[in-house]
Amino acid sequence: MKLTSLFILLLLVISSCNSEENELPKVDENLFRSDYPEGEALFDYKDSVDRLENFVNLLSLEFTSDQGVRISSSAKLDSLGTVHVIKLHTEYENSIDEELFYYKGGMKFISFKSRTQFEADHNYYSETISFYTDTGNVIYSGIRNGIDPDTIELLRYSKIEPVTDNDNIALQILKQQGPFQTNFLGTAFAEEQEKLFIVVGALDRSFTSTLAINEQIDFIDDLIENEEKYKGRELKIEFMHTTQTDGFSFQTLINAELLQK
Repeated sequence: MKLTSLFILLLLVISSCNSEENELPKVDENLFRSDYPEGEALFDYKDSVDRLENFVNLLSLEFTSDQGVRISSSAKLDSLGTVHVIKLHTEYENSIDEELFYYKGGMKFISFKSRTQFEADHNYYSETISFYTDTGNVIYSGIRNGIDPDTIELLRYSKIEPVTDNDNIALQILKQQGPFQTNFLGTAFAEEQEKLFIVVGALDRSFTSTLAINEQIDFIDDLIENEEKYKGRELKIEFMHTTQTDGFSFQTLINAELLQK
């Protein structure tokens, strides 16, 4: 009799537990930012990095291609010099691309790309995002697009074929390597601004960058007076970005020296 009562009591307890489990609130997956629920923690990580303000911003030179494409890169570093985010900014004739690469433990963790396409009747906006494993494999890529920049952030990402965004160009620009080397190519005078610029870039001029000369130092004087002597020589460039009160912005040369004798 006692065993029967104990058995019935156990059944009631188990039934009560199952009932409580069934009554737990379900998460509405429509509230997720993508159709990849496991990615919510990764979105949160990206947002937390975007909100941080105690980073050092490292800006690259801005280069222009021989096709008129303008391209530059920047990086966010912490106080220890660890890179957390690298941004690649590219301006075409009718569109602007921005690519962001997020790093964790020195590895690419998330990549994000936005494109603004300028059309006659309206602009078109698209954003893609990819999440990576520790070995660099893409575990999810998603896209969202629209014609209203103010509402695109309210849209969910939809899964697409894996997209592996390459950060190599962004790194080359920051390091002034490859087609973004700073070889001395000559000088140019801007009559409207009444400024003398030095021109640096790839030897084949596939990408070039100009820097205004405000204060001449001994080597800069020598560089200007003996252009042919120094043409093709690689320079170490120190510079800053300058914006005048009239809105005109340019790169200002602070110092330059030969990288090799």
